[in-house]
Amino acid sequence: MKFIKNLSTKKIFLYLLIYSILSLSFVLFLEYVLNYKPCQLCLYQRIPYLLILIFSFVGFFFPKNIYWLYTIMIFFISSTIISGYHSGIEFGLLNESSSCASNSIESLDKTKLLESLSNSMPNCKDIEFKLFGLSLATINFLISFALSFLIYFKINYEKNR
Repeated sequence: MKFIKNLSTKKIFLYLLIYSILSLSFVLFLEYVLNYKPCQLCLYQRIPYLLILIFSFVGFFFPKNIYWLYTIMIFFISSTIISGYHSGIEFGLLNESSSCASNSIESLDKTKLLESLSNSMPNCKDIEFKLFGLSLATINFLISFALSFLIYFKINYEKNR
């Protein structure tokens, strides 16, 4: 963990800011340019990254305040939980919640039927996009878990310095 000790808090905030911008840009590119529809849990996984982006930006300008790192660590832990739950659903280890289930068709009217089909979200257990053979939820779980620990080690180093 020597590289964590040598890395300034300001650089950590900058790297987290860049990482969150790239992550959010990538999923928005997948959704709006490549037309991959996100499921409900995919949308929930964006929330911690948006908050990490905001707090990293603030932390970059106020790097002496270690509490920004605590807050970001909590956001990465929440991202780990959400993406872990999503991965568990994808692997069939966990049951999906009602928010994950595909929308049911309630009408036989032709226009309402077409509208409900175009507005329906994918099921959370269906993997539409893989990178390096892994779903984005699994990749997010691994990265969020690792970053939670790295930030934890940096906080402990700064406190004990």
